[in-house]
Amino acid sequence: IYVPSEGEAEAALALGRREFRFVVARLEAGRSPAIGLDVLAQAATLPSFEGSIPLAGEGMRLDYAAAPVEASFARYRGRWHVPHSAAWASESDRPVAATAGRLRFTMGVAPAVVASVEGEALKMWRRGDLLVAGEAGIGWQALDRTALFSLSVRWNAYTRRGLLPATTEEASEVLLVAGATLAL
Repeated sequence: IYVPSEGEAEAALALGRREFRFVVARLEAGRSPAIGLDVLAQAATLPSFEGSIPLAGEGMRLDYAAAPVEASFARYRGRWHVPHSAAWASESDRPVAATAGRLRFTMGVAPAVVASVEGEALKMWRRGDLLVAGEAGIGWQALDRTALFSLSVRWNAYTRRGLLPATTEEASEVLLVAGATLAL
């Protein structure tokens, strides 16, 4: 199946209060051909956690997510794919352990308008893979704050394994992202 576009999808089940929830299950998958990623998938469960801390009443919010230990899988696209050899395993041989985190600050600008900034990182253990991202956006809340439609500028930087053993390659991109978020 060929999917020509970029993007990501995330689903999570978390238990607890809004300020601190235990992540029972989370799956995130994305595709970024411009930085050489055909698939980047993350799966997490306990001891992962997330939360949303209100600041200045409900006018501002600090959202966080941390997965000290999760499973992560990467498959590089096209010429960046690392073929398997005895000296250097392919990037897609199997999932590997990783650590990931995300921090987002959101502020209400008008009754239904919100502005936000976000930072995100993913580091795979025993691999050269490192994703660092930043995002700034503005959105409009609808349906009593259960839906958010947003427009953002996102910067992704990815360090991946090189084609030769013990080498790495870096790539980055800037995206204009339109999104829709539903809170159930």
